[in-house]
Amino acid sequence: MSLFAELKRRKVFKVAAGYLVVAWLVIQVGATVAPQLGLPDWAPRLITLIVLLGLPVAVVIAWLTELTPEGLRLERAPKGNKRVFFVAALLVAAGVGWFVHALSGDVGLTGSKARLGAASTAVLPFLNLSSRPEDEYFSDGLSETLLHQLAQVPKLKVAARTSSFSFRGKQDDVRRIGELLGVATVVEGSVQRSGEMVRITAQLVRTDDGSELWSRSYDRRLADLFAIQDEIASEVAKALVGEVLPDEHAKAVQGGTRDVAAYDAYAHGLQQIAIDSFASLDAAERAMLQALARDPNYLDAMVGLVRVEMLMTQTGKIPKRTARLRARPWLARIEQIDPGNAQLLGVRAELAEEAGEFDVSRRLLAQAIERAPNDTWLRTTQARRHLYDMEFESALASAEAVLSLDPLNGSLYFLKTSALLWLGRIDEAEASARRGWQLQPQNPNAASAMAGVAAFRNDLAAYVHWNLVAHRIDPDDHEIIAEMVPALQDLGEPAAADAWLRVSQRLAPGNLFAESSRVVVENARGNAQAAYDGAFALIPRAAEERRWNWTIAMGAGCLAAVELGRSAQMRQALVHAGVLAPRYDVASFRALVPNGTPINAQVRRLSMLAPCLAEPQDWNARRAELLATVTALKGPAWMRKPSNARFVAFLQPDREALVREELGARYTEQVGREARQRWLGIADDPRIVARNAELRRMHRAQHAGLPAMLARDRLALMPAGDATARSR
Repeated sequence: MSLFAELKRRKVFKVAAGYLVVAWLVIQVGATVAPQLGLPDWAPRLITLIVLLGLPVAVVIAWLTELTPEGLRLERAPKGNKRVFFVAALLVAAGVGWFVHALSGDVGLTGSKARLGAASTAVLPFLNLSSRPEDEYFSDGLSETLLHQLAQVPKLKVAARTSSFSFRGKQDDVRRIGELLGVATVVEGSVQRSGEMVRITAQLVRTDDGSELWSRSYDRRLADLFAIQDEIASEVAKALVGEVLPDEHAKAVQGGTRDVAAYDAYAHGLQQIAIDSFASLDAAERAMLQALARDPNYLDAMVGLVRVEMLMTQTGKIPKRTARLRARPWLARIEQIDPGNAQLLGVRAELAEEAGEFDVSRRLLAQAIERAPNDTWLRTTQARRHLYDMEFESALASAEAVLSLDPLNGSLYFLKTSALLWLGRIDEAEASARRGWQLQPQNPNAASAMAGVAAFRNDLAAYVHWNLVAHRIDPDDHEIIAEMVPALQDLGEPAAADAWLRVSQRLAPGNLFAESSRVVVENARGNAQAAYDGAFALIPRAAEERRWNWTIAMGAGCLAAVELGRSAQMRQALVHAGVLAPRYDVASFRALVPNGTPINAQVRRLSMLAPCLAEPQDWNARRAELLATVTALKGPAWMRKPSNARFVAFLQPDREALVREELGARYTEQVGREARQRWLGIADDPRIVARNAELRRMHRAQHAGLPAMLARDRLALMPAGDATARSR
């Protein structure tokens, strides 16, 4: 008789099949009950091991025994015994090997191909299983707090909130999530809140095969929420990097509160910060203040409130001075509680920069990033700093570094796009901007990035279109619409330009963007006196500058001053304000740009204010003096950088270089184009004449296509309710 027939006769197959069914049920019950009983993490695995070891035992017993009318009788088979025992031994060895391997806590993570390495994770938004859908903010707050705690562990790479939360409500496979975020694991779970009780489940899952590394369920009182968060973070960190040092653990859990109502308000605030609109920032500020009213020592809420004030400044909602005054008492409290707090150091760096202490600012920001290398706000601040300083290679590197932690954050592509644009890599910049728009079509920054690409391509119609899209997303932002006003004027739509200026002024009376655009528009219309007067009035507001709006307005004002023969008065006022220097030798230039101010940013400003630097008879001598100073301070390598070519051309008495740079000027550099060309003495060059004619034809064609472009997206050229719009 064959071995197969003998196995069948002895009912080994039936016994094995029946055993597996029962074993599966036992394993499922064990996995469910063990966490409820508070058993250790390895308990479900031990149950599985015992059940698996029972299979070869059952097979051997079925092989060796036979059920007869007289009862169970031992009956050794004439052949096949060795093979059956060998297979049983293999099953035992495989089960024990699996248990030892699983118990190691690594389960193959060392071989992970995740972009951020084996010790990397993403905290996905926990599912809200409460009866009220509006409680989602609470589950989000728990997820974000957990993410923040894990990000404090230096050896652990944690994907940023924006990217991990982009998977909310989606049924993406963990393998795809791991690939998109570059992480080896994900933390996922659910929250069910009912009265004073909360049920939380959490699990750590490998992204390469979807296997579970750790899981736990909690049924506790709501007051125990903070202990649960601490336990989850500790267990996840332990599974990924081993034991967490006591000081690392202390830093991770520092900053929380035991007041559930305070935490509730804080979670509301985090939800509003993520929206990042003018209205949501107001709501976030109120929520953080409510949390601090409940718990005045709630460190995370203090940091959250300061973040809100900084975001309000960055979006132009409030002036920097207002943000400083609001933040000052909370910064003092944070310093009392945690002097080395990374967010505190980052804000101190921002304030030092505004005070002109640039070296101090860089040092503080570097310390902050060293303390919290996973903090995307700090790394984004660093990228933005490099961009404003016109250190475009560094800005691109910083943007890509923060994108490695937050690859699905559409607004970060705005920074990357800007750096690529100024480096002249426009096709790459457009791809970056489109990726940002694809990821976050409801983010005004993503639309602004698309507008930036259009400006560098000299496509004014597309520039206006994307600014109107951004305005529709965030109708309270006064800067977006003020920035597009000069483009409307150049397209031949002066009524629309005036109408949108009125809207900007209504949203934020006296805002610098609207006042600056008014100067540029008046200069473009040939109203030299109005441009001069407007620019002169803005001189004391240099410290309010954002995105070069003040400098661009001053450039238009200086051109108007030359035309009016009043450049000496404008120059004297700018020197008195500390914007220009009486001379430009090394000592005078260093006095103008103290404490490590990036020289390339200052040279850009001076190149735009060039008509105010000297009278015509003194211009060549002043330019030579400035060229020698910049060369001495920055060296020949800086002078050869393509991104600095335009500034170098204005410093050198090289007509060919001036013409070449003017021919390739982007729209962002064309303010007062023809007036500037007359001042430079190149307006009569045939190539310049031909280029200007080409731009005028291009703008007319763009203007003709603008109505259809706006109609496709249901956008209006004139603001709703404008009296001029009704008359048209």
